[in-house]
Amino acid sequence: MFFYIREDGDHYFDYSPFFSDLKMVKLSSTETLETVLFDKHQIIELAGTLIDSDLYKGWTCAQGIMYEDFGNKFKLYPRANEVVAVSEQLYGYRQRDDGTIGKTKQKKTFLEEVKISNNMMANVEKYVYYMELMNADDKKIHTDAINYITSYSLYRASMSKSEEDKNLYLEYMDKYKEKLKRYWNI
Repeated sequence: MFFYIREDGDHYFDYSPFFSDLKMVKLSSTETLETVLFDKHQIIELAGTLIDSDLYKGWTCAQGIMYEDFGNKFKLYPRANEVVAVSEQLYGYRQRDDGTIGKTKQKKTFLEEVKISNNMMANVEKYVYYMELMNADDKKIHTDAINYITSYSLYRASMSKSEEDKNLYLEYMDKYKEKLKRYWNI
């Protein structure tokens, strides 16, 4: 696990909801895959993780896409016998205002939000496709994806510069969800 290093000091997370005894959680690769969208155990980011180097053989990370860890790390889980998450925060992730995370938290225009969201939606679609190939419960995965997109778009809408940008963005994301629902027959 990791903590953020910001200009105003170090920020640690409260992991007690995920680690009841504050020690560790052991998950099968399937259990881990099923928690990717809402990152139930806070482990999808590449920062702050130790991964057996053998698992990386043949693994690639997308280039030119923001949040590439979200859209690629899950591909390592089926290669692992077990995924272990510990609550100890040993890794410091430096978060700058001009870095990826810092920039995404700044107010944006409609078009800027669409660019960020299109990157994230590409990752969501990749995850859903991957889960379909693994014969996961399609209905559950599709429903989870729509719920994730709804949650994500409401959060991103709150980052809009104006009410007009917010409304345009929400309309855009609603159309995107409707397209996916038609494609997935839900």
